[in-house]
Formats: sequence, structure tokens, C-alpha cells
Amino acid sequence: MALPTKHVVITGAAAGIGRATALHALAQGARVTALDIVDPKIDELAYVYCDVSKPESWEAAAADTGRPDCLFLNAGVMSAPPQATADGYAFLNVTSESYRRLTGVNVDGVVFGLQAFVPAMAAGSSIVITASLAGIYPYPHDALYAMTKHAVVGLTRSLAPTLAERGIRLNALCPNRVDTQLLPTQMRSLDFLSAEGVAADVLGLFEIQSTGGLWAKTFEDQPLYLIGDRKGSSWRARLGRLSRRVSFRRR
Repeated sequence: MALPTKHVVITGAAAGIGRATALHALAQGARVTALDIVDPKIDELAYVYCDVSKPESWEAAAADTGRPDCLFLNAGVMSAPPQATADGYAFLNVTSESYRRLTGVNVDGVVFGLQAFVPAMAAGSSIVITASLAGIYPYPHDALYAMTKHAVVGLTRSLAPTLAERGIRLNALCPNRVDTQLLPTQMRSLDFLSAEGVAADVLGLFEIQSTGGLWAKTFEDQPLYLIGDRKGSSWRARLGRLSRRVSFRRR
């Protein structure tokens, strides 16, 4: 898939992985549309307001955006704001308002996005969803966030065969922790993936011809690997060692 001829639509493009992906795609000559509640203010980028948690906002955005060749459903939040302490992410401390926001962005934002755009997408199109290794492995630091990413993983695996009948590919990106504004402040000093590196992987996933894959990224200097592929076993072992070293500092 040659990006210079393609229309790429990205949610959560104002910051983090979404913004980095928009910049990478623009640099490759793609036509890029950002869907967000905040204007990314990037030259040559088309911006369309979209609250991904609301189906009516998706309907309006899809009408204004047109048909994408590549759709990156990336918008996401965690159970608590980045400045929260570890207690703020604890299951019993998450308010109903925070829970609704979490599921609205992380789950509804994927479901409504697919429902809004898939009917118009042509055969040969590609969709990438940002999941997480927290959707594959336990993530006790934020159990509800992990729940939403497990939902995205399940949807990817279950929906991919149906979309394949339309000639549309669907894959999930499952990165380790990425150094973005979403990351809890207390964890920012740790050596995690860069948004720019993950963005390059997103563009690569647009081009692969397989579908229904869960593509993991554990370390900056290593390529993506397909969950379930034996070649990924050594990286899963390294990830296990890393997860035992990483924890919140309680205050």
C-alpha cells in the first residue's frame, strides 16, 4: 500500500502515538485526517471534531471525512489522570464517571468508529486498532484499563474474518508502555517505547496482507512480533522480567 496515494484517518491525533503517526504519514505523502476533540494544529492535516465516545459525533465526522483507505483507531485514556498516584488507579477507587469515560473512549470509540467507516471502505483497505500488552497480559496497576484493551483484542480477533469477506484487513497493535501524555507521571522516568517508533510500526501494519493479528512491541530496538508466534517467546520472557521490575512509587 503506497501511502502517497492513500487517505489515512486517525483518532487521538492531537498527542502521543496518534500525532506521531499523523506526522509520519504526512511525511510519506499521505492525505491525513485527524479526528479528535482537540485540533492538533499540524500543517497540511485536515481536522474534524469527533468525540469518539458518542455515535452521533462519529456519524457527523464520517460524513465530513470521506472514505479512508487506512483507519487508525487510536484514541485512549486510562482510569485516572496522569498526575494521579497509584491509589488513583486502584479498582475500588475508580468513580463511575471515570469508568464511563474509560469505556466510552477505549471501547465505544473503537466500536462506533468501525460502524461509522467500514460500510464505505473499499476492498484493500486496512484498519489498525491500538490495543496494548495490557490486553494480553495482566496489568494490576490499572485493571479497568486492561479490561478495555482485552475487549479490543477480542473484537479484533472476532471481527477480522467478517471484514475479510469485504477485503478489509483488521489488526491490533499491542505495545508495551509508550512514553506519551497518557503515561502516569510517576512512570515517566522509565525507559519505555517512543511514540515515534510506534508510529512507524503503525504505518507498517497498514501494509501487511494478513488480518486478525495481535502485533506486540516490547522494546524500542526490536521489531513487532505476532502474538502466538514462537519467535516471540524470548521477548515475552524479557517482558516478564521487565514487568517485575516496573511498579508505581506510592506516595
